[in-house]
Amino acid sequence: MKRALVCTVIFACVALMAAGSAFAGTQSNVKIALYAMAVPAKNACSTNAPSNLACDSVGGTSNLVVQAPTNAAQDVYLVALDVATGPGLGGVSLGLSYSPTIAIFGAWNKCADQDFAGNGWPADGGGDAITYATCAGQTPDPSDPQGDGAVVLGYITYLYAYGDGVMAVTPRNFITPPDFKAADCAAAESNLPAANAGTIGFGAATGYQPCLPAAVPVQNSTWGGVKSQFSGE
Repeated sequence: MKRALVCTVIFACVALMAAGSAFAGTQSNVKIALYAMAVPAKNACSTNAPSNLACDSVGGTSNLVVQAPTNAAQDVYLVALDVATGPGLGGVSLGLSYSPTIAIFGAWNKCADQDFAGNGWPADGGGDAITYATCAGQTPDPSDPQGDGAVVLGYITYLYAYGDGVMAVTPRNFITPPDFKAADCAAAESNLPAANAGTIGFGAATGYQPCLPAAVPVQNSTWGGVKSQFSGE
């Protein structure tokens, strides 16, 4: 029975990401951020995962690490922030883009129950539908001033930047139409705006933390290239 339930929930999430939902979404405030850190030894999805992120979507601040050095190995985490804890998080769909100065020598490691990667993920231009069989994000993050949830989606190991460059969350641009979405645990999906997608800047390049008020802020020059990957923006 448990296995059947898990399969049913995962199937629902995959169908949701592929075809859309008839239900109104509840997770339109979700931010998908990137977080750079030195390579942890173990327990990368639990005790050594990013924490105390303090995503303040009213004050516009956070503890996200969105600047990283060049010529030094880094792990890069994908984190869902500002999750409405009542409906919880059932899944997200997103893509990834990065400069040619950035190379991945490790691999993608999911912290979710299941994921459905495409187009060479986590390669530049790849994408993933990340799903939870057990509802995620229903416990408020103690560091979040608004009491929202935070969910570690997974991480990429041994990323190395040989020069200045940017890694960015994008839609899944290899599917038609491209999608950048969050779904709650009742399989109701929300389209996420470009301003809810984070970046990491390596070297002199500037990263972007998306814990900001609802109005899209004025961005630095790096944002233009990222925003162009969102249809209609």
